Amino acid sequence: MLWTFRNQLHHTLSIKGSSSPYYFAVPLNKSIFKHYGAGTASRTTKNAVRHKVRQVELVGPTQKSTDLYTYAAIPEHDSKIRILELLGGNGVDVYCYMHTANLEGSHPLMINRKHQTFEALSYTWHDQSLSEVIVCEGKTLNITAGLYDALVSLRQPSASRWIWIDQTCINQADVQERSEQVKSMRLIYNRASLVVVWRGKEDEFTSTAFRLIDTIFTKHVSADDSLMADHEAIWDRHVMDTMGLPPFPSFDWESLARLFERD
Repeated sequence: MLWTFRNQLHHTLSIKGSSSPYYFAVPLNKSIFKHYGAGTASRTTKNAVRHKVRQVELVGPTQKSTDLYTYAAIPEHDSKIRILELLGGNGVDVYCYMHTANLEGSHPLMINRKHQTFEALSYTWHDQSLSEVIVCEGKTLNITAGLYDALVSLRQPSASRWIWIDQTCINQADVQERSEQVKSMRLIYNRASLVVVWRGKEDEFTSTAFRLIDTIFTKHVSADDSLMADHEAIWDRHVMDTMGLPPFPSFDWESLARLFERD
């Protein structure tokens, strides 16, 4: 379970629709809820120019190849993993670069002779058909629609984001590699600076669900409260009012249930 990882590990729920993305960050030793607007991360012009130059180097200024991306083999019993560098942008095309790093080496990982932290993405594959395409090092890489939505939401406007994703960082066509890499997943999630849990696009329940999550954590509702001691207490409006929580049942609780019931 992800909750057993080290204290510095965070859980993040990220949901984005037509409005700005929500990030629900929960360190294991402290509960925090934050809502970041679309323009939170300010970037200098210098960084933006450097990023654009990188995009041109990788994929060309106006076109992309129809050739399929080919994975470089990872030797059997090797401690190397791949990390996806998700390039910033705001269009329908998603650009990335694939790096390899020694998982059992330095911390943070050493990538291109630089120390680099990375995040790990946790999500569900949903429909496993590879119906979407991203551009990896100028070549096409087929992915699921659910992962495409996640990448579009998670990428920054003009800076790279370094993410480990099982679907892209493991050669799914190589059974031997897949078997070896799966054995390292626990260590990968432990080494990640942040675990991002993708729950899908925003819907009519999302904002209400996150407001309730915010309330639960700011009110410090815990297992010591009477709600956990007596499950029937959830029907008692007085008990809920005492804890500063909305009555049950209500749209607030339905929204939270809809969020966590997503496939």
